[in-house]
Amino acid sequence: MNFFRFQKFTDIYRNYTTQSHHKPLTCFIMKRILSLNCDSPSRIKKIATILSSAFILSTTAVSQTDIYFNDRTDNDSSYINNPSNWYTDSSLSQVFTGEIDGSQNAYIYRDSANTYKLAAYSTASFDTLTSESAPILNNEYISSFMMGNDSSLKVNNLVTNITLAKVDKEGKHSMYQWELFERATLTVENNWEINGIRNGAYDWILFSLKDGENGGSINVKGNLYSGPKTDSNFIFSTMNRSITVEGVVDLENNVWNLATGSTIDYVMRNVGGFGDANSNGISNIRLNIATSDETLQKVVDLNLTNKSSYDSTATFTMKPGSASKLNIIMNGDALNGRQTLRFNFSSTHTVWDVDCNNANINNVEICSGRLDIAMYDGMKGNNLSLYSYDGNNSHAVFSAAGTSMGSDIGTVEFDSMTFYSGTLLFDLAEVENDFIRINGTVTKESPSAQLVFDLNISRENLEIYLDALELDMLSWNLMSFETEGSDISLSDVILKTQTGIEGTLSFIEDLDSGLTTIKVDLGLVVPEPSDFAAIFALAAIAYAVYRKRNS
Repeated sequence: MNFFRFQKFTDIYRNYTTQSHHKPLTCFIMKRILSLNCDSPSRIKKIATILSSAFILSTTAVSQTDIYFNDRTDNDSSYINNPSNWYTDSSLSQVFTGEIDGSQNAYIYRDSANTYKLAAYSTASFDTLTSESAPILNNEYISSFMMGNDSSLKVNNLVTNITLAKVDKEGKHSMYQWELFERATLTVENNWEINGIRNGAYDWILFSLKDGENGGSINVKGNLYSGPKTDSNFIFSTMNRSITVEGVVDLENNVWNLATGSTIDYVMRNVGGFGDANSNGISNIRLNIATSDETLQKVVDLNLTNKSSYDSTATFTMKPGSASKLNIIMNGDALNGRQTLRFNFSSTHTVWDVDCNNANINNVEICSGRLDIAMYDGMKGNNLSLYSYDGNNSHAVFSAAGTSMGSDIGTVEFDSMTFYSGTLLFDLAEVENDFIRINGTVTKESPSAQLVFDLNISRENLEIYLDALELDMLSWNLMSFETEGSDISLSDVILKTQTGIEGTLSFIEDLDSGLTTIKVDLGLVVPEPSDFAAIFALAAIAYAVYRKRNS
């Protein structure tokens, strides 16, 4: 910025600060701007300079205060809602004398001896809250933070750093736990960054969130992601009833333990998508349910609320024989919300002393938005359900995908399927295509239920395939299901093709296998004689115009 122009503005600002009025700075600046003669570009440029200068000063004039939490020598000194427990310098020599009002950048360094707390029925608000542990020893359990009954913590940004002590022997887990007692609420207005720093140790870092008997709630309005300091072998373990991340979850190939062997039977995990939240090009999530007792059933509803499109590879593991279940529900934006989950085979790993192996998912329900799922060979789901909230078939879409990033074509398997309204999208290529295998029945939720089969193949590609094979028509098998007990019929399905393609669906029953296969035959649309006449007429007109212009 030109120095003299900036100096001119600082004079305006100084004049403002010396006047005995309480109007906002912006009002004062606009008054000065309106007094200018705006009859020339140079004047307009000067106005722009004033506005930009105002923005700089207005954003820098209000500075955040850095405060540091004390050493927690007793119970009274452990409460973050008490301003007297904070200092304005990292050496803890200057006591903070203000009010905790949300404008402070707060730093908490936790040694292994004491827990910091938010008192019951109290509130605390910070701009950025950074919590950092002292190095955790091998197999050590740390109760780091507790929120009392009916307490409320609100921060704009939350940073949690967990560091292991370097120990030259193999352990199992070093656990760092936050506990929310009855009806406690944690709200993060922007992002939550979690760094799991192993420091060369063998242990897994396990960061655990736990509820009281009547539950607490966690709401992250931005993204939750592994920070740049995070090493491998990091476990984010949610033992609480409910957690909501409105943005993207990105743990970079680390584990999200969705539920554990606590007394809570049903939990909800609301996620705005799995994708690349920290712009490093990596999107991989390892989902897990850890219960040591096979008969102890944990039901996890993974509710996807995508506002945009995200793509992530994934794994899902549990203890072999576990009765726990993972349901995946697509509740995203009807037009723009899309999630691709590419499930791949996983090696065995241990969570909470539980050896976890590859597992099947339970129910998949598409209510709003689009969900693409890839399954490795041998993986399946229980029930696939399409139920568009508003009855618009195009607003609830399901498609199979490939297990590798960028691959659109794949095969998925479910034990049954139900539908009211929605779309099944099939990607078609010359020698491969999406396929949905239903081992059991396909049933309608109502007599008026409808499905759209949307075929993703262009006229250009179809023409290439037909020419190469010297055929007029190509066929693909799209789906199979058990004939007996199914009530889907040809009249329940609407075929959707791209421009220039015509197709026919058929239901083919196999008496030996007891299965019905849905097949599609596609060919190119052949113009009617009247269309040819119109084409020739347009060509003649175009040629006449060309001749006239050249003459």
